[in-house]
Amino acid sequence: MSKRKTLPHLTKRGRELVSYVLNATAFGTHGDDAELETMAAKFRTTAGRLRVTLRKLESQGWLTIEGRSAGFVYPTVAAIRAMNPNIEKAEAESTLRRLHPQVKLPPRND
Repeated sequence: MSKRKTLPHLTKRGRELVSYVLNATAFGTHGDDAELETMAAKFRTTAGRLRVTLRKLESQGWLTIEGRSAGFVYPTVAAIRAMNPNIEKAEAESTLRRLHPQVKLPPRND
């Protein structure tokens, strides 16, 4: 069994954002719902303010942001596994590759 990356505790807002991105991934609406401007509208804030919070979550290992102006937000393998402990690392990686074929995944340690 591989070691899991330990992620820091989420704030209420962080939990809302990570859950939103994970749900969009699980329900297959990621392409529509996980774009920065769409998320800003959903959370009733500006894209600039939301980006600050998303960057914090990215630095903590919860999310990945791709693109500068019209950014898309992706969960990390660690975030998927933290929210669903029964999922295997390979399955989480496969989910991310379906969303974004060029996603940069951490090296495998198995």
